[in-house]
Amino acid sequence: MKKQDFISSRLDRWNRVTKLLSRLETAGVAKMEDHELDEFVHLYRITCSDLARARSEELGDDVEGYLNVLVARAHKQFHPPRPPEARKVRTFFTRDFPRAVRAKKGYVFAATALFVVPIALTTLAIVDNPSRAYVLTDPQQLEMLTEAYASGHQGGRSEDQDSLMTGYYVNNNIGVAFRCFATGVFFGIGSAFFLIINGILGGAVGAYVCLSGYSESFLSFVIGHGALELTAIVLSGATGLEMGMLLVNPGQRTRLEALKRFGPHMITVILGAAAMLVIAAFIEGFWSPSSAPASVKFAVGAALWALVVGYLSLAGRAAGTAKQEAG
Repeated sequence: MKKQDFISSRLDRWNRVTKLLSRLETAGVAKMEDHELDEFVHLYRITCSDLARARSEELGDDVEGYLNVLVARAHKQFHPPRPPEARKVRTFFTRDFPRAVRAKKGYVFAATALFVVPIALTTLAIVDNPSRAYVLTDPQQLEMLTEAYASGHQGGRSEDQDSLMTGYYVNNNIGVAFRCFATGVFFGIGSAFFLIINGILGGAVGAYVCLSGYSESFLSFVIGHGALELTAIVLSGATGLEMGMLLVNPGQRTRLEALKRFGPHMITVILGAAAMLVIAAFIEGFWSPSSAPASVKFAVGAALWALVVGYLSLAGRAAGTAKQEAG
């Protein structure tokens, strides 16, 4: 076939592909009619055949080059480019993470109860008899903490101390959260255990220090970073409970298949919780021990709690996503 005959017999089709392609590139699939999409797919396949024929019959670099560009542009509509890393990170925190948390709300409620109820019961027990705190925690550590809160935070700390303690908080917080999650492999028992233990220890220390007369110093210190830190620990425990339940009752799947099916969602929550713990460590290292008035710290802490609850409850919600979240 002569080059000119080849071009003239196909030019209208190529122009139609170009027109449909331009609309796809500018308006997207959502703006296209179903019959137009079907037509585009059909013409794309034929254009690929035209390119193969142009190459085999050596019809010239101009024809081959034109078809190469056309096919390459059309091919991108079937394999859109991956979003930039910054966009993926933004999507993770604005959509994926909060949705994944809401999808596990049953486990989150269970983990919250396993953590909060021991705090409440321990607090009541120590209010009734403060000496019980020495049974539940290390007496020497308890006295050290009491002395630390007795001195208050009016003078703040040096930047070097803040930086050093921030590193300690990151390591400690992530360690606690990791134990709450990873021990879920023991059919969820480990996660439940560490949630309860951390609730008991937290309740014992908090109640004892407050009863010693340093409630303002203690509460103004913990309220700021507590919103992120405590929530992240609960989320880690909730994910551990979910893993344990999948091992106990994988449904119609094998245990391995169940973990593969739900593993990505669990990893999403764990990564989000880890990010919350890092932020909490910086708040605990630089803001919580600062010399800011207690009233300001309480206000900031209340705002952070409202922000965390609102974020996990509302972020990523949009029309038509209810089914996705439920799944």
